[in-house]
Amino acid sequence: MHPSFPLPNLPPPVLQQESFHKPVHDDKQPVYPKPLERTSKMVKLAEFERLSYKFYPGQKAKVVIRMVYSYVFDLGDESFLDDQLKILRDIERTRSR
Repeated sequence: MHPSFPLPNLPPPVLQQESFHKPVHDDKQPVYPKPLERTSKMVKLAEFERLSYKFYPGQKAKVVIRMVYSYVFDLGDESFLDDQLKILRDIERTRSR
């Protein structure tokens, strides 16, 4: 699956670079569950796009998706994708009750 929009041309990531985005943690919520870690990157990105278009207005969804793609592909950092996906999954879960 390819992104539905062009990716920005950013410089390549530094190999030993730390994550720019630190996952949100608190004492009440566990770190990411194992199934999320095992899910392939492209499946997570497809789910993120679906949920983004569901919960963000059209243009804002495109901006957020573009930002996540930039982190994942240009910087090689999936932590921001994981955090955003967790937030959107929580929203979907609470709205479906």
